[in-house]
Amino acid sequence: MQHHAHKRSSNLWIRLAVGVGLLALFCVQCVESGGSSGGGRLVAATVAEPSESPTSSSEALDAIEALARTDPMGLLDRCLSHYDRTVEDYTCRFIKLERIEGRLSETEEIDVRFMDDPFSVAMRWRKNAPLADRCLYVAGAHDGHMLLRPRGLLSLVGTVRRKPDCDQVMENTLRPITLFGFRNSLEQLITISARAAERGELKWNYVGRQRVVKRLAFVLERYLPEDKDYPAYRTRVYIDAERLLPICVEAWDMKDRLLCRYAFANVKLNTGLTAGDFEPGANGM
Repeated sequence: MQHHAHKRSSNLWIRLAVGVGLLALFCVQCVESGGSSGGGRLVAATVAEPSESPTSSSEALDAIEALARTDPMGLLDRCLSHYDRTVEDYTCRFIKLERIEGRLSETEEIDVRFMDDPFSVAMRWRKNAPLADRCLYVAGAHDGHMLLRPRGLLSLVGTVRRKPDCDQVMENTLRPITLFGFRNSLEQLITISARAAERGELKWNYVGRQRVVKRLAFVLERYLPEDKDYPAYRTRVYIDAERLLPICVEAWDMKDRLLCRYAFANVKLNTGLTAGDFEPGANGM
């Protein structure tokens, strides 16, 4: 009996770490797209536009669209440069869908606060939370651990710590929390695309203008060989036409199965977040 109780307790903690691992996401580089499947995205919370943003005039949109059509890598580079010049923090709702070990998870909706310096992420689940409904990660703090608040009866144990890339987490998620955010998504897209281009294996297609999470976006589609060290066969990237942000990324395999979908909805830029917003007490922990 004592042995079984200990085993159940161990399994419970493993399930906790594993469930929380699903928050990782982030990143989003790992997506390829093609067919139709369920969706993922993010939602925000405060208001303030970046200090510098591209004009939304038809001429400016046409110029950006021409870049999307003729030089997708150039557009991604421009997006990254623009982000570095204009964005310091943001809030959003992150809505994500991932295929884990062949099984498509339920769509999660998460309120997110994010700050670039230091890299800080605070998450609060609104829908389909794993075993933890709050998560906090600040680079250089808490000995490199995420802080997690278990949900339900497990909340009685209080806040727990887990490494973002621990074995239990990475067995059940596509990306650790350390790869969350717009900048990470752009860097991953650029890095993997550049590697494929050097090998002569990169193919881009401009899909056109579409609306996603209530924003006008220029849609790029990238194809990579599935039997190489790439995250997906087809990736679809939705670039916000005004803000030059990758507001949605989707990925499919060669069998047209959705691998993941990440989207940022209700994004509010430069809201004035400070280190105090990423303290445990400010996040219900």
